[in-house]
Amino acid sequence: MSYIHFDKSSLVNLSYGLKRELLRTNRNGAYGSTTLIGCNTSRYHGLLVAPQPYVDGDLHVLLSSLDESIIQHEEEFHLAVHRYQNGYYYPKGHKYIRELTFDPMPALFYRVGGVLLKKERINTYNGVRFMVRYTLLEAHSDTTLKICPLLAYRNRHQLSKANNDVDKHYDVIHDGIKCRMYNGYSYLHFQLNKPFEYVHAPDWYYNFEYEKDIERGYYGLEDLYTPGFFEIKLAPGESVILSVGIEESNPNCLTRLFNNELARRMPRDSFRSCLLNAAQQFLINENGKYKVIAGYQWLGVIPRDTFISLPGLTLTQNKPDIFRSVINAMVEDMSGAFFKFSYNIHSSVTPSADASLWFIWALQQYAFYCSGGNKDVYKRWWKYIKIILYSYKNGTDYGIYADENCLLHHGREGLALTWMNSVVLGKPVTPRTGYAVEINALWYNAICFAMEIAASANDNEFVEEWKPFAEKLAASFLEAFWSQEHGYLCDFFNDKEKNYLIRPNQLIAIAMRYTPLSMPQSMSILKVVHEELMTPRGIRSLSPRHEQYLAKCEGDHNERGLSQHSGSAYPWLLIFYAISIFKLEGGNYAGQYLKKIVADFEPEMSEGGIGLISQLYNGNPPYEGSGTISQATNVSALLWVTELIKISENSKVVK
Repeated sequence: MSYIHFDKSSLVNLSYGLKRELLRTNRNGAYGSTTLIGCNTSRYHGLLVAPQPYVDGDLHVLLSSLDESIIQHEEEFHLAVHRYQNGYYYPKGHKYIRELTFDPMPALFYRVGGVLLKKERINTYNGVRFMVRYTLLEAHSDTTLKICPLLAYRNRHQLSKANNDVDKHYDVIHDGIKCRMYNGYSYLHFQLNKPFEYVHAPDWYYNFEYEKDIERGYYGLEDLYTPGFFEIKLAPGESVILSVGIEESNPNCLTRLFNNELARRMPRDSFRSCLLNAAQQFLINENGKYKVIAGYQWLGVIPRDTFISLPGLTLTQNKPDIFRSVINAMVEDMSGAFFKFSYNIHSSVTPSADASLWFIWALQQYAFYCSGGNKDVYKRWWKYIKIILYSYKNGTDYGIYADENCLLHHGREGLALTWMNSVVLGKPVTPRTGYAVEINALWYNAICFAMEIAASANDNEFVEEWKPFAEKLAASFLEAFWSQEHGYLCDFFNDKEKNYLIRPNQLIAIAMRYTPLSMPQSMSILKVVHEELMTPRGIRSLSPRHEQYLAKCEGDHNERGLSQHSGSAYPWLLIFYAISIFKLEGGNYAGQYLKKIVADFEPEMSEGGIGLISQLYNGNPPYEGSGTISQATNVSALLWVTELIKISENSKVVK
């Protein structure tokens, strides 16, 4: 039995199968995603979701799904599952599913009377191609496989509606056809490696209903187009491969291509291998430059998420070359002291006070993990560090400046510039305008690290200039944020309030290599975080003792925005919890304790996104996942915590 395995009793249960999702990606940014039983429940589902550079550069759902049927004695048995308007399911092919394995890719087994059919799906590592192999394992009479593709040809954030503009023509190609719905889009090339009959029957299917979209308060009805269908006769023991790509392939090579793709796939045969597999999916190569996708299925490149996740995705996996590639791609697209985010080829500066400081923090991790790291950082990226530090010190956009006490101020009315950046009806839910604790902790750490690498390069002038500033900042930080009465740090303050809500941001202040906090202060803060915010799925964003606490992130878009940072638990914060506990408790105790924390996530491999870690989790039991089904920062954190445990066992100092 494979490490991840689902049997008939689970798969015939609609609610069970629909709550669990599959994701496969390639290195070009394309992906395929659907539920366990193949019923799409979201606009972001599709078997081939690919970039369309000549449309808008964003990802587009090209192939939404495949309707497959087994035909025997002129009777057709439908294997697909769809939900139509008002919750009507047809057909209900999940009743034929007997098993789903992952060795190393998803394989569904269907039993229809005397027929046993195996279906294996794969998205190629490079290029934009979806492949599915059908193997007829058993059959007692003549059997025909019918495949009807359902196309969407629309931006992944939108929905398709029936129209008269669709191009209903098709062209015959080598062992297949090619078609596209609209001019400007890529053609889809449908090719098979066995004789087939293609029946051209262009038509629309109406009102597919996406339950997840509706739950989030969005419109959730879509019409899908089919150009026609393929029929293939199969004998017991025979296989046929269907290739769907934006470029034509050689059908004679499909078996070899499929097997080669299978051979290069990392097996998902353990918890760690699932994490490593998930980590690879975030690293995409665009024209020779690596970038980090923040989360699937709807996020793009987000600077903050890139820098927080990058050490765990690359350095802990001994991939410093990819780290450098990502960093170089990010700095090439800087605007002043700020980095750009992108959901497609069009990028823009995202208002953020901390992303640039996380950039310096990520370089600090690079310096630790790589031999000669300090000098390498100075040689490669010193000018960008200086741009950020001087811009922040002297004042720049978004109300960011260092005040007379050297503390870093950020923000103005209507902006949310920290990671708690939810906006509902145009207003930030958690603005934290003024002086935020983690931003000032990052600010102090960035300055001290800059002085460290400057000293390694004999840049004494920089050190002499910034040393008095850092000393004053350290004293100001303690005076402004530390509360002896509370025993922890205030979350933020401005001229209107000093906010002492118990949030995880103060944890970041402990974890920084350079921190103004004393050991007793750090111990006190860690105790509060552990008692108030710790869960088996990460660190809560707010203490449950507070009246504003909301354990679940659910409801429509606005309701989710209101609850997202009001109690939901975030796994990525565990990296700072882990570093803190190593610093304060010692390696042996910390290592044993953190092993259990990491192990507690193993059940997640069969929940939510299969083999993946969700964006956030409910703050109360049963700690269900929410948001994206796979989040870069979270996967990175668990891999990094695992690496810290190994480092502690080798008695290496944790930074």
